[in-house]
Amino acid sequence: MNNFVPLRIVSDYSFLQSGLTMERIKMGVMKNKYYGLGLADVGVMYGVPAFVKLAEDLKLPYICGMEITFNDDVLCLYVKNESGYRHLMKITTAYHNDTFDEKLLKRYSDGLICVIETTNAHFKQLFTKDQQKLNKRLFKYDVLFKNNFYLGISVTSKEGIQYANEL
Repeated sequence: MNNFVPLRIVSDYSFLQSGLTMERIKMGVMKNKYYGLGLADVGVMYGVPAFVKLAEDLKLPYICGMEITFNDDVLCLYVKNESGYRHLMKITTAYHNDTFDEKLLKRYSDGLICVIETTNAHFKQLFTKDQQKLNKRLFKYDVLFKNNFYLGISVTSKEGIQYANEL
């Protein structure tokens, strides 16, 4: 079994973002013998029920969430428990109604894990040009999510998976 767990699978429920059907996800997971899997569709949670069924059928651990863009940061919010699921549903609704803001994120952060994408242009620019501003921003997220905040590492090749396993 492969120790690597793809946490940021984007399914075809993310309209115009992915062509990965649940069947294709299943085939990929089985082919690569992943230890577990995670769903983070873009701005929606429509795929969660089918994804949970898929993971349970495969008898693999899983985590579900959603990707959002907030203050130019790409955040994947993952559910830790029932409370987190309910909170993410409220965040999803606000996100689509354009009523989403930092105050709402703070109110509903309990029960969630936040992973910030480190490969987008905004993050890279702060990393190379303004470390102090980046550190303040990261600290703010860490406090907001009560130490359930992580930097995301993207792996897009077999060599990358091997490297991640070695880490």
